[in-house]
Amino acid sequence: MVGLIPDFLRVGAGGGRTAGQRLLLTGDLLERKRRMIEEADGFVALPDGYGTLDEVLEVISTKALGVLSAPSSW
Repeated sequence: MVGLIPDFLRVGAGGGRTAGQRLLLTGDLLERKRRMIEEADGFVALPDGYGTLDEVLEVISTKALGVLSAPSSW
């Protein structure tokens, strides 16, 4: 499992990791989103906030435009 977090949020999020998790720091939120899409084998979204909605729409958009080649179930 890989955790991606922007460096500026590391302190506020506790900076800790869960067992078996690899933590990768990014420079900003845009880099985090790009790396998340590159590293993922699939995508699952759980209810949360505006950032989650932004990430889900990014995945849907890149898939619809043919940029993302990951399989989908929709």
